[in-house]
Amino acid sequence: KRQHHYDPAGQLTTIDDSNRGTLSYRYDPLNRLLGAHSRLGAETFAFDPASNLLDPHEAPQANGLKRSRQMDNLLHQYLGNHYRYDPRGNLSERWLDGQHGRFTWDLYDRLVGYEDARLKVNYGYDALGRRLYKQSAAKYQDRAQAGPLWNRKQRLDLDERYGCKSSIYGWDGD
Repeated sequence: KRQHHYDPAGQLTTIDDSNRGTLSYRYDPLNRLLGAHSRLGAETFAFDPASNLLDPHEAPQANGLKRSRQMDNLLHQYLGNHYRYDPRGNLSERWLDGQHGRFTWDLYDRLVGYEDARLKVNYGYDALGRRLYKQSAAKYQDRAQAGPLWNRKQRLDLDERYGCKSSIYGWDGD
């Protein structure tokens, strides 16, 4: 059985779960989540004056002042995931749950490619910047000792497992 409790502002403050125990939430005066506490532990969040989420591993300054702001307003690390950006602020690399992914952007800051150890995705756009297609394929190295039909079947199985396909987008005029 689960029961949810809310504060006068409508924010979730407590979840009482007969299986998992109690989970409580704490907010600041600007309604930003500051912490979550359960029998499994506690998680805290901190924000700069512009409401940017601060790195939880950054120690407070020795003079007692609040943590410094993220000057570029880009998330670099959170919950064990890491992010890297190109000079224009586009996400260029992501380490998510141990998977390393690379993003490629064109001169108009449009995503044109993504690649990780499992798959490769390409995107195409028309002259007005509207996405025309998305094409994804699993990475598979053909086996020389196997025949072309077996290799094709293995490639198709991997494509299906990773949800790879080709999509064509059309503009309907609105």
